[in-house]
This record gives sequence, C-alpha cells and structure tokens, in this order.
Amino acid sequence: MPRHPRRTTAAVLLAVVAALTASAAPGYAAADPTALCALAQQSLEAGHLAQATALYTQTEDGDPLPCASLGLTLVAAHRQVAAQATAAGQEFLQAGDLAAAERKFREALGNDAENAEAAAGLDAITARQQDLALSRWDLFYDRWVLPMTQLFTAAAILLLALVALSGLLTGVVVKVDSIAWPRPWRISLGIAGYFLLIGSALMFTVYQMFHPFDPGELSDWPADLTVLVVLPTAVTLAAAWTHGRYRFASERESRRQTLGRLFRAWRPTLAGAFTYWGRLLVPLLGVGGLGLLLRTVVLDDPGRRLLTTYAVLALDGILLTAATFGQNLRVQVSVQSPDGENDAVATDYLLARVQDLGIDTPPMRLRAITSSMHLSTIKTEDLSALPNGKIAAALSGLFFAVRPDLTWRVRAAIMDDNRITVTLSRNGRHAESDIFSRAELFLPLSRSEDARERAKAQLLTGAAAVTLLRLSRAHPRLRNQLCGATNWRSVTLQVIATSRSLIDDPGLRTALLARAVDEDPGNILARVDHLWALQDATRHDSYAYRQLADAADEQLAVVKALCPDVLVIRALYRSASQWINRCAATGGRDMDASSKAKMAVEELARKCVETDTDDVEHMTLARQIRPVAEAMEHEIAALSGVWSARHPFMRSAPPPRLAYEYARLAGLDPRRPRVSDRTAIHYLRIALPTEALRAEARKDPCLARLHDSKEYQELTAAASTFLDLPVFDSCRPALVEAGLSAPTDFLLRTATARQRAVLAEYLDVSPVLVERFVQIAQLTQLHDRLDCAATLGLLVECGIDSPARLLAEFARDKDRLFEAIGDANREGPRIPEVDDVASWLPDAVSTAAAAHRSRRGRRAADRLGRIG
Repeated sequence: MPRHPRRTTAAVLLAVVAALTASAAPGYAAADPTALCALAQQSLEAGHLAQATALYTQTEDGDPLPCASLGLTLVAAHRQVAAQATAAGQEFLQAGDLAAAERKFREALGNDAENAEAAAGLDAITARQQDLALSRWDLFYDRWVLPMTQLFTAAAILLLALVALSGLLTGVVVKVDSIAWPRPWRISLGIAGYFLLIGSALMFTVYQMFHPFDPGELSDWPADLTVLVVLPTAVTLAAAWTHGRYRFASERESRRQTLGRLFRAWRPTLAGAFTYWGRLLVPLLGVGGLGLLLRTVVLDDPGRRLLTTYAVLALDGILLTAATFGQNLRVQVSVQSPDGENDAVATDYLLARVQDLGIDTPPMRLRAITSSMHLSTIKTEDLSALPNGKIAAALSGLFFAVRPDLTWRVRAAIMDDNRITVTLSRNGRHAESDIFSRAELFLPLSRSEDARERAKAQLLTGAAAVTLLRLSRAHPRLRNQLCGATNWRSVTLQVIATSRSLIDDPGLRTALLARAVDEDPGNILARVDHLWALQDATRHDSYAYRQLADAADEQLAVVKALCPDVLVIRALYRSASQWINRCAATGGRDMDASSKAKMAVEELARKCVETDTDDVEHMTLARQIRPVAEAMEHEIAALSGVWSARHPFMRSAPPPRLAYEYARLAGLDPRRPRVSDRTAIHYLRIALPTEALRAEARKDPCLARLHDSKEYQELTAAASTFLDLPVFDSCRPALVEAGLSAPTDFLLRTATARQRAVLAEYLDVSPVLVERFVQIAQLTQLHDRLDCAATLGLLVECGIDSPARLLAEFARDKDRLFEAIGDANREGPRIPEVDDVASWLPDAVSTAAAAHRSRRGRRAADRLGRIG
C-alpha cells in the first residue's frame, strides 16, 4: 500500500486535467465550467490544494469560474487546518508521544498533501522509532544479557574447577581396598555433593556481582547443621553399613539381621568405617569445624563470614563428589603384546571376556543344558578399551587422568605364549597385580599356531577372571553371579574346563574342574560341574552313580541360595535326568530314585513357569526347558507303570533336545512296542547329529529296548575305525592328515621316544596323551577280536586302555572283568564279538604277558650291556 495515497490520487487528477486542457485546444470547443468545478472539488477533497487552486483560476476568457470564490476559500481553510495539525504534531513529537504525533501529521497530510513539515514529521517519527528499538535492546542487553552471561560464565568456570578438583581427589578420598556403598547411598550423597558444588559456585558469583542481600541478616545454623551433623552422619552410616554387611557378613543375610548385628556391635563397626573411610570423614568434620571457628571467633565482617560458609559448603561438595566418583564401576582395559605394542584384537577379547565371563560354547550333551551362564554383570556402558596407536593411547591416558568417572584401569601384558601379567589400578592408584602361566593352571604347553591362539585365549580368560574377582571385592553387586567364588584361579579353571572353544580333552576337563574345586571349595558352580563330569563317566546302575547323584543333590540348596535362576534350572534338570536314568537302569525297582526324580521335575516345571523377571536369558531358557520338563513328567509316570492314553503334546518336528526326550518317552512305552520303536527312531534321527551324541545315546538306559533294533544299531553305530574312538576326538583331523589312521601305522611311527615327542609337538598335546594313544593302539595287536574298533572302544570304556591295565585287571579278578565287559555290551547296542569274551580274552592276556616279559628282557640286556 502506498505510504502517501493522496499523491497517487493527485497523479490521476493531473492526467484528467491534461486531457481536459487538450480538449480545449484551438479547433475545439471550450471546456465545460461545471466539469472543471467538479474536478477542482475532487482535488480539494484529495488534499491537493495547489492543483485545486490552479483549476479554480483557469479560464479561457479571463473570467473566473462560478465556483472559484467558494473553492479558493475552502483551499485557504484546508491550508490553515493542515498548519494547525502540523504544529500540534510537532508538540507531541517533542513530548515523546509518537503515536499522537503520527496521527496529527497524517491529519495534516490529509488536508494538505503537499505539506512538507508534516511529511518531515512522519520521517522523524520513523527514525525515532528505530532509535527507540535499538535503545531498548541496548538497555535489555546492558541490564540482563551481559550480567547473566558474566554470571553464568564465571559460575561455570568455577564449577568446572571444583569438579576437576574433586576428580583429582578421588584417589585420596577413596582407598583402593574400600567397598563401594550401596547404590541408593551413593546416588543420594552424590546428588548432595553436586548440589553443594552448583549452589556454592552460583551463589558465590551472585553475591560478588550483585550483593542481592545483606549477609548480616542471614542465619548460619542450617549450614552448620548440614556440615557438622547431617553429612558426616550420613557418610558414617553408609560406610558402617557397607563395611559391616559386605566385608564380614554373608550377602544373603537379611537387612534386618544386618541392622541388628550392627546395632549390637556398633563400636567395631564404626571403627571399621573410620578405618576405610577416614580420609572422607576426617576432612568433612575438620572443614566444618574450621569454618565454624572462623565465623564465630576470627571473622567479624558478615560478608567474609558468608564467603567462609560458601567455601565450607564447596569443600564438602568436593569431598562428597570425589567419594562418588571414586566408587564408580567404570573400567578401561588394554592388552600389550610381547613386543610392547597395544594389541587391539586381544584388547577386544579381554573386554568381551570381562563383560561375559562364563560358559562359552559348552560341550553339547544330551542330558545337560548347555546354555551359557555369564558370571559377570558389568554393563556395556561401564567398559571401554584403550585406543590403538601410541598417540591415541597417550591422549587416552591423559584423558583418563582428568576424567573423574573412569575409576578402574586394567592392563594385561602377554609375556609369551604361556605367561601373562595383569595390573589393576583404582583412581590412578595400584590396586592389584598378578602374574601366572598356563603351567600353573595345569594346561599343556602350546607349540602349533592354532594351539598358540587357544593358549592366548586361555591366558586372557584368566586375566578376565582376575579383573572380575578384584572388582567384585570392591563392588558387592558383582558377587551375585559368581556363585560363591572368591578365587580367580578357580573361576579360570572352571570357565576353561566348561568351554569347548578353550579345551577339547574330556580327561583334562575333569582334572581342571577338580583343581578348580581344590582352589576354591566355595565355588558352587565348579563343584556341581565336577560332580556332573564324574557322573558322566559312571554306570547308571552302579552304586557310585547313586552316590554322585546324592552328592549333586546336596548342592541344590547352596545353588538356590547363591546362584542365579539359570544355574538353578540347569541343576534341577540335571537332577531330574540323573534320577530318571537311575530308575530306568534298575528297571523301575529303585523307588527312591523315582520319588526324587518326580520332586526334581515338579520343581523344574515350577521354575520354568514362574518367570516374572526381566532377565531375557532366564526367560529364553525357561521357554526352552518347559516342554522338556513336561516330557520328563511322562517318563517318570511310564517308569512307575502309569500311562496316559496318548501324548498330544509331542510335536512332529521338535528341536533336537526335545526330540531326544520324546524318543526316551517312546522307548519306555511297552503297550505297542513296534509303533513306539518307530516313533523313538524318528525322534532320534532328529536328536543325534554327531558321533559324540550317538555314543552318549548308546548308554541311555531309557533306550535299552531299542538295542536289538537294526535301525537303532545303524543310527547309533559304534566306532568303525581305530580313530573313531572318542579318545581321539581332539586329534582326529591331524592324525588323518598325517596318515596315522590305522593302529599298525600308528605304532610304526611311534616306536621310539623321539618319534612320540615329535608327534606330541605336532598334535600340540601332552606327551602323556600320546603315550595313552600308543597303549590303546598296542591293544589291537593282542588279538584279532581287538582289531574291531567297536570291541576296542568297549574295552576302553571299561577302563582297559593299555596292555598293562588289561594284565592287572585280569590278574585281580578275571570273572569280574568278564562281567563288567558283558554288562557294558548289554547296556548299549550289542557287539557280537564281545558275547564270547571269556573264550578269547585270555589269549589276548597271554600275548600281553609275553610282550611284557620280552620288553623286560630287552631292558635287562640293555642294562647289562651298559654295565659291561
């Protein structure tokens, strides 16, 4: 819209006048006076007084228009009104009333559009409005923006300095062997420390800049009460509770019991609290007392007393924040290779191990839950790795020194393939160091490249165990997953023994579990794993199996008290399985085993249903085991002679573990043997994908009725070659590659001690294991029947793994030996060559005795030759 609309109207009128003038040119008639008067009146109303005057005075013959007199009078009146409005506008403008001045100037322009003073007045108003807007922003900036910026900048700098100081003091306030407070206490006192730091920094800056209040009118007793009573009392209670509950008492003790014990023994509890947290309590009391002394005795100025109060509160905030930072569970790990460089791959492995230390890729078994159970509950966000590269590592170390929330640092140095050192620091101070070797863990030395990588993983697993156990001493919440373990060697041995990726020798696995129990009898996870490993090597119908089953069940109460629900489900499943096997092996005559199996299955079913938890691993395992427990309930009923009409819950294509339970259930059904056997074979085809599982199924007492079935014998066929024996599982590919698949070739290539040492180095196993291979191969030379791999495997399962052992057992009680071999043959698919073992085994014993005498004669001759 035009700023001066009357000027537009004037332009239009001028155009009209020009047209009328042109029409009055010579040769045309004179203009109509009435039209000219109307046009002049329009110019007058539009405020174009000069144009109106020109029209009123325009005539052709010198005579004025009829309306000229009145029109000129109106023009003069318009000029006078415009002059008066302009004068009033100037007065309003001088007075600062810009709105009224603008109205008057526009009124003047409405009467006289050519009034220069009115137009200039409007321009002055516009300029003054712009200057006023700038002056208002300048006023707001000067009064608010600039002071607030200065205030918050100064407060932020002061706050950052206080926080940095608290971070530097974490190593002083928190001792390396102190125990972290419970999370509610730590969060509460940490928030109190933050509020003190923020409030002190902000109020100190506000008072110095603005002096908003009179310090003489303020009371100091709330600050004195907080500093001298509230904060020291809260810290003392937190320290006493932590010291009394987690250092000397069981974690399973109730809070009421802990409170009662602390109340009864308050003196040693307070003494212990001051011992471990004296670096925090003494400064808190000292700063508060010094501030009170300064304000009441030394300082008279109210302003200085107020600043002293701020300083005391800031120092208390620094101490509380430092104590909170120093108790964080934030871990940074790094691994150095033997050449001193940072090993990124090993660092990532150690980082993962610290977070997920537990059963990694456990050996697959039919009657055991192989779901992993992590021993660590450290969160992902609490772990970080030292960056790769010298510059990045140096910068990270500097950042670690000034960053207060990175509490723990773990540095592992791999010395060689068999040794490693682990160093932990807390808040920049040395917390623990350990050095160990694989030989100390009873692990064989590594020689081949693949074995070196496995040895490195074993060493890093030990480093993770050292880290986790040391962290658990300072952070009690990490103990919940450790199942009572307090010794890192025990945890390392147990994890290695139960991890297929770390070890594949069954004999060594049992030995490592035994050593783990010796190192830490309180490690309930190692104890039950050791008992289960012993039980796997024991006959189901033997008295020793029952003893081991009872011993494993005795650990259930401890498992329920100290272990997470995942291990409880594993233990209950194993307990139910062992008693079902015992009942089946005795033909259902062991009623005590049946009763115990029923109780274990019922408890297992309840545990799988009652899964009101956020633990995803627990819920997944419960869903997996729930149908298995249902099938086991029917197995117990079948062994007790109680049968349901049908089993609608049985799926046509279940998972392998569930399929095996269905096969066992079908194998116990005596009503329609042919249909049941076909059903069992169908499920076994799903459940037995590997030779190890087929070997385990051959010993299952619930499948005894299927042993004479041709389909079952084909499905669970025993070893067909020498290397198919389970004892060669870990070395089979390497032996086949070396051309040692036949026992004669094996014996030919291991005739001397040097050859056996070379083979041990090639296989990267202990020479003792190679010697056992040789002894088993020598058994095949004693009789033609022993050249059959199935027969040889049966003798090895019975403990006859060398000619010397055969001689000893035969001499001790040959009838008992025949009976044990016959029972083992009847327990699994029948081997025809073993049916008449009493007829040919004595010949094998005679051959072994002759070979033994021959070797003794050669050794005696060698000794005589050396003497001569």
